[in-house]
Amino acid sequence: MHVCGWSRSELLARFHDALPEEQDHLFSKFVTQHKAGVPVQHLTGVEFFYGRPFEVNKHVLIPRPETEEVVLAALHLVGDVFPPDQPLKAVDVGTGSGAIAITLALEKKITICHSD
Repeated sequence: MHVCGWSRSELLARFHDALPEEQDHLFSKFVTQHKAGVPVQHLTGVEFFYGRPFEVNKHVLIPRPETEEVVLAALHLVGDVFPPDQPLKAVDVGTGSGAIAITLALEKKITICHSD
C-alpha cells in the first residue's frame, strides 16, 4: 500500500495487476532492506499509535502496542483522580516520537512539556 499509494480496498481490487516498474523497484528495495533487519516502520516512515500516524526513523524507538496500554491506564487514572474540567500538566522525558505526549494531550487536553 505504501509503495503504490493505494488504499487497502484498491490493493485488494488490483491484487493481480503488475506493479509499474518504478514501484516494483522500490518494493524490491524495501524487501531487501527488511530482510537485512530494517523495520517496516523505518521503511515507510510511519507507525500508528492510538489510531494516529506518527513519523518514525532510525533515531527514535517505534511506538509499541504495549505502550498504548500504558497510555490507556494513564487516561483512566487521570479520569478517576481529577475532575474533567481541571487543567492538567505533565512532563514526558525522553519523548522520542512524541506518541505518548501527543496522545495524552489530544485525549485529555493535558498540557505536556516533552523533551528528548
